[in-house]
Amino acid sequence: MREIFPGHFKPNETEFKKLWAEAIFIIDTNVLLNLYRYSAATKNELEKALSAIKDQVFIPHQAAKEFLKNRLVVTSGQAKEYTNAIKTINELVENLSSKDRHPFITEQELPTLGVFQDSCRVDRVFRPPVSAVVLPAPARG
Repeated sequence: MREIFPGHFKPNETEFKKLWAEAIFIIDTNVLLNLYRYSAATKNELEKALSAIKDQVFIPHQAAKEFLKNRLVVTSGQAKEYTNAIKTINELVENLSSKDRHPFITEQELPTLGVFQDSCRVDRVFRPPVSAVVLPAPARG
């Protein structure tokens, strides 16, 4: 039965080694676009994983085309997320700064809110990705 339905059985160690050695990894558009969405640590891990299998990676023409079409939308969406988060922080600081609404915040603690608010300015927090995603040239054949 294992020969008829191999996909329903866990490969043994030899089969795993063969799969890793011979497999072709097809990269979807979202794998590429997620490089803009992930934290720096996650992005670095994905880049490291892709580099380890770079000779076995294939990016279909359609995936590359969709990536190029959507990457600016994704990066601007990420920038908008930062802007919205900072707007929410500013509103929160403004609300907390009102002595009438929050009697438990002391006069000495109020300046700390301003320092925190200043550290969250868009120009200090948002930095566009430094490294660009580089797609391999399509194979000519």
